[in-house]
Parts: sequence; C-alpha cells; structure tokens
Amino acid sequence: MKKRFFLLCSVILLLGMTGCQKNKPDSEMPELSISMHGEINHQEAGSHDGEWKQTLFPRIVVWGDSLSEGTGGNGVTYPDVLAQLSGCEVHNYGVYAEKTACIAGRQGAMEEYVQPFTIPADLTPVPVRIENENGDYDELLVFGDAGINPCVIGDVEGTLTMDKEDGTRYFTRSEVGEEVSLTELTLLETFAMRDKKKDDVLVIFLGTNDKPGVAQMKDIIAQQREMIDYVGTDRYVVISYTYKGWIPEIEEVNQVLADEYKEHYLDVRTYLLGDALKDEGIEPTTGDLADIENGEIPQSLRSDESHGNEIFYRLIGEKLYEKMKELGYFG
Repeated sequence: MKKRFFLLCSVILLLGMTGCQKNKPDSEMPELSISMHGEINHQEAGSHDGEWKQTLFPRIVVWGDSLSEGTGGNGVTYPDVLAQLSGCEVHNYGVYAEKTACIAGRQGAMEEYVQPFTIPADLTPVPVRIENENGDYDELLVFGDAGINPCVIGDVEGTLTMDKEDGTRYFTRSEVGEEVSLTELTLLETFAMRDKKKDDVLVIFLGTNDKPGVAQMKDIIAQQREMIDYVGTDRYVVISYTYKGWIPEIEEVNQVLADEYKEHYLDVRTYLLGDALKDEGIEPTTGDLADIENGEIPQSLRSDESHGNEIFYRLIGEKLYEKMKELGYFG
C-alpha cells in the first residue's frame, strides 16, 4: 500500500513539473546546437535575444597577419581553437605578410580612398587606384582580402580583386544599376567597416612584418589604439610578439606592449619558451634547447623559422581563451 502511495505521489509530482515547463515562456528557454565547424549556435526567442547572446557569447574579431591566418598549422588556427573552447562566433581577419597599416586599412581605422573613376552600369570590372589616408599605396589586396569584400564605393556595393601578375586592382559592382562617376577621392568602405559592432571583443596580433624595434613601437601602438578606438570597445586582448629573427629587441618590444596594455596584454612568448614543451609531454631535442637558449620558439613548436605548427596555434588559442575568461569576457 505504501509503495502504491509513493508511486502515485511520484506521478503527480512529475506531471506538475512537466506542466511548469510547458508554462515557462519560450523566451526563457535558450537552445544550443553545435555546428559542423565546432561552433555553438545560440537561438533564443524574445526581446532579450541579442543582449543575452552578447553577454554570454560575445562576437570575437581577430586582426592579424599570417600568425592569425594560421600559416604552417595544417588547418589549425588559434581563432578556431578559441571558437571551439568559448562557443563564440569568431571572425578571423588574419592575412599573410601584411604590416600594421594595411591591417588597420582593412579594418577601417586607417582610411583607404579610391581615386576618381567611373563605375559602369553593368557588371564590367573596372581598374581602380587605392591609397591610404597618408596618400601612400599600401599592400591592400596583395596578400588577401579578409574583411574587405563585399565593399562599398560611392554607395555602390561590389567586390575588389587584384591581378596578381601586374598588380592592377579591379572593382566589380554586385548588381546592375546606374552609371556613377566619382570625381574626387572616395572612401572605400570595407565589409569589416560596415559590420563592426561596439560589443565586439577584439584580438590584435600584428606588427611582426613591420620588424619593429623599441623606437618604432610608438607608431605601432598608435595604430593599434586607433583600431581599438575605431570599434569603440573596452574588451580586447593584444598578443605578444614571438619571432626574434625579425625583432632582435623582442624582449624590450614586448615589455613596451605589456606596459601599454597591462591586463589586456597576453604574453604567449614566455610560455612557449618555458613550460609549453613540458606541458605537452614533448622531450626537448638538441635543436629545441639551442633555440630556447637563443630566445627563439623551439623547433618542436614551429613549422618554419617564423610560423608555428598545430601545437603552437592550439596553445595560443588555449592561452587566449584563459585570458578572456580572466578578463570576464564570457559573462
């Protein structure tokens, strides 16, 4: 009899819980699903959708060169690792070989202009000449177009391309429309410029290709600060330099970054030279020990003299995730 009474009570309690769940507004029931790329998609109905997602799962935008693009990583990049660990949407705007000014140009902090030309009514590609706000012709499109396309010139949306043989840049409008004659320098609006959000979390890992010494760091930092201010965010991480071959004063240069960005600075170089091999269970080779003695990242973590391998990029992604958690960027 007692068993029957207990069973009856359990059924009533279960029905009551089910009823409570059914009466709970859908807007309070977030749904999570994993995409094929290992990213988490967040779906939540109701007016608080954007606010909820931005608090717990902010969008992260990475600006950098080949070390962000993942050269030598056999498909592993630290932005991908960060996305998998955090569940956040991560945009990787790393482009091989670019210097700081060009990266800032793709982002929008450094303005890029198109010299006068006529946009035809049809979809015929037309040659254009591009210069930055200092009147210089930079590397835009030479090594990649991440964050550039689709772009807008003179209120016309289209795509910028480059002929790699002769270096000519072309603009092709996206849709047929009226002919537009631009008679003065016209701002190039990249995709990243039009897509920026003040709630974004920025990752800045750039400047190696500028080969800076301490004397050049004032200009590098000024451009980095312009990139941060352009977005209008106070959530960002600046990553240390790793390759001593191009930056002989790397310890002093990284100290300049540390002094400037304080808690927003992530020192991956010290870890890669120190505990990384031990943590990965890798027995240092003779070459590794010589590299560490000379202040270079050990060979077991590199694919060539300046780029990392899969382990290198995974470790940076993990350290970046830990830093962002420490800063409270994940709600």
